Amino acid sequence: MFQTLRRVMHGAMTLKIVCEACGRQAAWTVAEAFARLGPDATPFEARRRLKCGACGRKGHIRVWI
Repeated sequence: MFQTLRRVMHGAMTLKIVCEACGRQAAWTVAEAFARLGPDATPFEARRRLKCGACGRKGHIRVWI
């Protein structure tokens, strides 16, 4: 069974995001993560889809809960 945001994020958890290229950091609530990525997104999909708002790089993102 794949890990998805719906399966691992509960209540007050946050999805932490860091751009490995420039170091920009962000933290999204469960609602923000679901709205932006969808509840069935996997960590791999999140890393692939996210783009840094500061430097614009894609694919250099680290995510964790």
